[in-house]
Amino acid sequence: MNIDLKKAKKHKLVKGFTLIELLVVMTISAILMTLAMPSMRQFIGNWQTSNSVNALIGTLQLARSEAIKRGRTVRICNSNNGSSCVAGSNIANGGWKSGWIAYVDNDASGTTVTAGDEIILVQNKLIYMTEIRSNQNSSFAFTPAGLMQNAVGSQKINFDWDSEATIRKGLCISFTGRARVVADNIDCSGNS
Repeated sequence: MNIDLKKAKKHKLVKGFTLIELLVVMTISAILMTLAMPSMRQFIGNWQTSNSVNALIGTLQLARSEAIKRGRTVRICNSNNGSSCVAGSNIANGGWKSGWIAYVDNDASGTTVTAGDEIILVQNKLIYMTEIRSNQNSSFAFTPAGLMQNAVGSQKINFDWDSEATIRKGLCISFTGRARVVADNIDCSGNS
């Protein structure tokens, strides 16, 4: 039996990974992931908070334009079922985190959705937000002129992504319906 020594040596050289090499790679990977996780958490929190803020800004813009277009009052209220308003904007009632609706108040009934009203937008519950709270209102209304109804100065809504409020954004809404994102410690009362 003839054994080719070159082929035998060639097969012997192909080994794969050793256990030590594998442990070194896993250790380096674990260290890199540990360093990356806090910044990834911050990135995700900022992204989800921005999405929530943008969803409400889009609803405000839609409500204002529909009020002008239809010549009727359009209201936005927090809602946990997509068909009726929830009284108050506090956490016990779900607040703005539970979602909201925009509807045309065709029969001028006020802050409750009635049979004559038309729901034009439903925002479902924002499961990734811990809290969205308003400093004044649980509802907003735009007049046919495009102005906020019964508005006194600007209003503010805070968006908290986590319970420690490490990721928080504020939204100031003026009586003209202009919405702008601000730092959470800004007081909107002097701005219109």
